[in-house]
Amino acid sequence: MKNSIYLAILILATSLSSCDFKTSSTVAADPNAIVAAKAAEYKAKTSDAQMLEGQKLFQTKCSKCHKLPNLDRVGAAKMVKILPKMEYKAKLKDDQTAKVEAWIYTHLK
Repeated sequence: MKNSIYLAILILATSLSSCDFKTSSTVAADPNAIVAAKAAEYKAKTSDAQMLEGQKLFQTKCSKCHKLPNLDRVGAAKMVKILPKMEYKAKLKDDQTAKVEAWIYTHLK
């Protein structure tokens, strides 16, 4: 019995010592790089019809609460930060969120 307990402790200690615990980085990711990566991802997997639906959702849902932002002037850093909050407030479903994000990220300058 003691041998099996020691063996279990040894296996646990060995497996924990081989784990690579990643520490969080204190360096913030470049918002422009995030937008560029998301835009490329969405362009590859989103149809034109889905993009158009995203634009319509953006225009109807977002304008219920505030003036629509000018995507030519809004910064990538601001949009990356605020978009998740606004999607929650607009009560978008997952598929709607993906379409709105696809349209926004591909139209940010």
